Amino acid sequence: MSAIVAAASPLELAALWRLDLLTARDVVLVCLTWLEQGLDAEAPDIAVLAGEVDPRILDLRPRFERVLADLIGAPLSRDEALPIALRLHLAVALVQPDERFVEAMDLVMARFKYASESRLVVHPRRLTDRPDETFAEQALGLEYVYGVYDELDDLLGGQMLVDDPVAMKARCLEDLREEAAVLHAHLVTL
Repeated sequence: MSAIVAAASPLELAALWRLDLLTARDVVLVCLTWLEQGLDAEAPDIAVLAGEVDPRILDLRPRFERVLADLIGAPLSRDEALPIALRLHLAVALVQPDERFVEAMDLVMARFKYASESRLVVHPRRLTDRPDETFAEQALGLEYVYGVYDELDDLLGGQMLVDDPVAMKARCLEDLREEAAVLHAHLVTL
């Protein structure tokens, strides 16, 4: 089970499920964990799913959706799921050491960079920093994170030549952590 799935609450798992970010194996492992926590009293299908030996998403879908309905209520829309899943990904990334942090942010960008065409999250700085302009990656409030991520990616990929690459990498990592933390804190308030 990935760190993201292991750290997820039932609501966050529902968001991951809605966005097709869970594997059949993830579902079985989550249900095993929930079974150990005694959540099967609220959702009896947990025990059945925890016992799956050769799971396939199509076979698990109806039962797991019933489990999620039992635990959190109505299914999430895609627009509701995106900020929840992004917040979870950022939370997991922020506790990683630097090299794992970069990998975690790679996953954030891969999963959320183009995830929404509608503006779902307004980054808190956007309200004072050119509020009328539109920038790439603005739909989920990722525009500031993306700017620093892109700079770090250019540096690590050798497209940016600087006098002191070690110092520049340290500054970029610090800036990326800061931007990810600002967005994460904002997403918690939504």
